[in-house]
Amino acid sequence: MPYSDFSLEKVKRTFQLTTSEIVDLFGNVPDLQCSPLLTEILR
Repeated sequence: MPYSDFSLEKVKRTFQLTTSEIVDLFGNVPDLQCSPLLTEILR
């Protein structure tokens, strides 16, 4: 089957999968500051 024939709904149906769309997955995780080393590496 060509890739262009695939769809999420078709894959879910074929493999009996379900999706879970959690809106606020990391809502309870506090923000952290990046270390100076990480900031410099990313710069």
